[in-house]
Amino acid sequence: MSNMDIDIFVNRKAILNYLIESTNSITKKNPPRIALIGPRKIGKTSLLWKLAEKIKQIPVIYVDIKSINGSPKEFGWRYLGTVIKQIEKNDINIFNRDEVIRTAQKSKDKNILRAALTLESADDITAVTTTLNLPETFTEPCLIIFDEFQGILKLDRFKQIDSILQIFRDIFQRSSNGYIISGSEISILENVLNNSASPLFGHFNLKYLHSLPEKDTLQLAKNILKKFDRNIENTALRYLARVTNKCPYYTIQVTKELISILIIQDKRMAKLNDVKRAIFNTVISAQGELYVYFNYLFDLILKRTESLRAKDALLFLCDNNISIHGLAKRMEISDAESSKILKRLLELDVISKKDRIFYVPDFLFKFWLNESYLHNGTPEIKHSIDECLSILEEKYLAAKTGLGHAFEAQMRDLIRKFNGQEPDGRIFGVDRKLKLPRVRTVESVSLGEIGDIDALLSNGEHWAVEIKNINKPIGPKQLEKFQKAILGLELSRNIKVTYRWYISYEGFSSSGRVFASNNNILISDWEDIQKLARFVKYRLK
Repeated sequence: MSNMDIDIFVNRKAILNYLIESTNSITKKNPPRIALIGPRKIGKTSLLWKLAEKIKQIPVIYVDIKSINGSPKEFGWRYLGTVIKQIEKNDINIFNRDEVIRTAQKSKDKNILRAALTLESADDITAVTTTLNLPETFTEPCLIIFDEFQGILKLDRFKQIDSILQIFRDIFQRSSNGYIISGSEISILENVLNNSASPLFGHFNLKYLHSLPEKDTLQLAKNILKKFDRNIENTALRYLARVTNKCPYYTIQVTKELISILIIQDKRMAKLNDVKRAIFNTVISAQGELYVYFNYLFDLILKRTESLRAKDALLFLCDNNISIHGLAKRMEISDAESSKILKRLLELDVISKKDRIFYVPDFLFKFWLNESYLHNGTPEIKHSIDECLSILEEKYLAAKTGLGHAFEAQMRDLIRKFNGQEPDGRIFGVDRKLKLPRVRTVESVSLGEIGDIDALLSNGEHWAVEIKNINKPIGPKQLEKFQKAILGLELSRNIKVTYRWYISYEGFSSSGRVFASNNNILISDWEDIQKLARFVKYRLK
C-alpha cells in the first residue's frame, strides 16, 4: 500500500496555489525566491512534488540536497546528473562521472556537455560554480527546487569554498530562474535566511509549513480508510490525531497499519484498541514503518552531533523537561557543555525550548526512544501496549500543560516591549497599521466563573489579551467565550476595552477567522508572533 495510492493531499491548497502563482511570475521576469520551512515529515517534499506536477509551462528541476554528499566534485557529478536527468527526461539515474559524460555527449544542449567537461578537470570552487550555474545557461527559464537545502552548508568544510551561500547568492541574483529552497532543520535555515550577516538575508520569502489542523488530520485518516472500505469510531479517530501530533506522515503510517489490522481481523470499524495496536506495531515492531524511520533519525542525530553525551542528553530528555543547569547537574557535566549539547540538538530540531526549559516534543519519537533504549539499553519491548501508551500520555499531557504556562509568560514579556511602535496590521489580522500601546504593566485578571483575561494593558486605552497554546486552532466558540470575559471585565472595572487581541500558537480555523473579523477581534498565530517579536526587537526563547 504506497502513499501514492491514496488521496492524501489535504489542507495544502492555499500554500500550493501561492507557489503556483509565484512560479507563474517567472515568465513575467519576476522570478520567485521562496523558502519553505517545516519540521521533518510534515509534507514539504510531497508539496514540492505536487508543485512540480502542476507546473507545465516551464521545466522544473528538483534536487534533493541530502542525497548529494561528498567532496565538491562528487557534489558536482551528482548535481549535474540530477539536472540532466530531468531536463533530458531520462528515466535512468545519472549519478557518477561516466554516466554524466555519456549522457551529456548525447544532449542537444552543448552547455550540458561543456559543464561536464569543465567538471572533469575542475578544482573545488570551479566544480561548485560550474554545476550550480548550469541552469543559468539554458535558453528558457526554469524553476529550481532545492529540498533539504541546509545540507549544502557541508561544502563550507572544503578550503577553497569560503562561503557556499555567497556563491549561491552570486548565481541567483543575476538569474531569471525561480528558486525554491526547503528544509527541516528549522533553526539552521532561520539563521541562514534571517541573520543579517548571512549572504541570503532578505532574499527569500519565508513560508512555514505546520502540522495539519485537527479537522484535516481527521479527514486524512478517513480518506485512507475509505479507500479500503473501512471506518473508524470518533473517539479512536481523535486519539489517532492527538498521538500523531497531527503530523501527516505519522498519520498515514499509523492508518495504514490500522487498515492491515482491520483486514486481518475482517473488521470494518476501527475502535480505540485497534488504533493503539496500530501505533504499537508501527512504532515498536522492528518491521514497522515508524520504527525504521526513528532508527534512521536517531542514527542521523548521533552522526550530526558526533557526541555520545548528546545521545545521553536526548535519552534523559525523553523522560524529563529540564534546564541547562538541571541537565548539567544530572549528567555531571559543566553548564557550558550542557548548553553546547542542547544547542546542537535544538539546531537539529529534535528538541524544543520554552521559557528556558528543554523537552522532546514528538510523542511517538519519545515513545520509540522510551521502549527501544531506556530499558537496559536494548531495543526490546518491556511493557504492554496499554502500559506504554498510558505512561507516555501522562508525561506528554503534563508537559503540554506546563508549556502552555511558559508560552503565556513569554507573550507577556513580548508585550512589555511595546512602546508605541506601528507594525504591519496584518500581524494582527487587519489591513491597516496599528499603533501599539506604551506598556507599563501587564495585569492578569481573574473573573471567577466568567473566565480570565490573560493580559490587560492599560495606558489611556485598554487592551484585553487572550493567550492560548493548545493542540488545535481556535474557533468561534473560544472567541465567543473571550468576548463574554471582556464584557465581564468592562462591567467589573467600569472601563471600555478598545482592543481585543487573541494569540493562538496553533492558529485559527477559517470560521474562527471570520468570527474574529466580524467582531473586531485582533488575531495572531505563531508565525505572526515571530514577525512581531522581530519588529519590537524581542528575542523569542
